[in-house]
Amino acid sequence: MSSANCKAITKSGETCKLKANSSGYCHIHDPKKIAEYEAKQHLPEMFAVEVSAKTFSERRGLKPISEIIQIDSMNDALRNSLWNVLSANFFLKYSKSLLYSSDRIYSGSDIDVFIKYIWENYFKHPLDNLPSESRASVNWLLKYFQKCQWNEVYDFVEITMNYFRNPKLVEDINSVLERELAGYRFVGGVFTDITNEQEI
Repeated sequence: MSSANCKAITKSGETCKLKANSSGYCHIHDPKKIAEYEAKQHLPEMFAVEVSAKTFSERRGLKPISEIIQIDSMNDALRNSLWNVLSANFFLKYSKSLLYSSDRIYSGSDIDVFIKYIWENYFKHPLDNLPSESRASVNWLLKYFQKCQWNEVYDFVEITMNYFRNPKLVEDINSVLERELAGYRFVGGVFTDITNEQEI
C-alpha cells in the first residue's frame, strides 16, 4: 500500500488528504470500490422490479390485474408461492435429482426430523403410519398443501416457520404475502391481520 495521499479531487476542489491504496485512491474514492458499491445498491431494486412489475398482458389490459385483498380465501398463485418459499429454503436444499429423471430424492436427518415433528404435532397422526421414505413424505405434504383449506395453509406455514425460526424465511414469506395481496403478515411468530388502511 502506498503512503502517498489519494489523487482524487474532492467536491470542494481540493486534493483528498486520505492515504492512497495500491490504486492511487483512498478507500472512499477508489473507482473500483465505488462501482462495486453502486452495483450492490442497484441489485435489490432491479430484482424488485422484475418480481413485482406487471406483465406485458396486464399492462396492455389483456389480462386482469388482481386488486382484491385475499382475506377469506387464497388463490393458486399465493398458495403455490408460499410452498415454493418453504421448498426453496428447506426441501430442495436437501434434494438431489435422479440422473436422467425429473424425480428428486429427499434425504437427510433434518428433513426426517421435521417431517416426524409435523406428523406428530400438527397432523397428530400415528407415527406407525409415517411414510418410511422422505420423498414419499414430502410428496404427501405437497398434496396436502395443494388441497387443504386456505386457513389450513396458514396453519401449516405458521408451525413450519416457528420450527425453523429463520429470519430469511420470514422475510421471503412476507414478501410473497405482500406481492400476492394477502391480508396477513407473519409477525412475532404468528400470522396477523393487516388492519391499518395504509398497510393495505
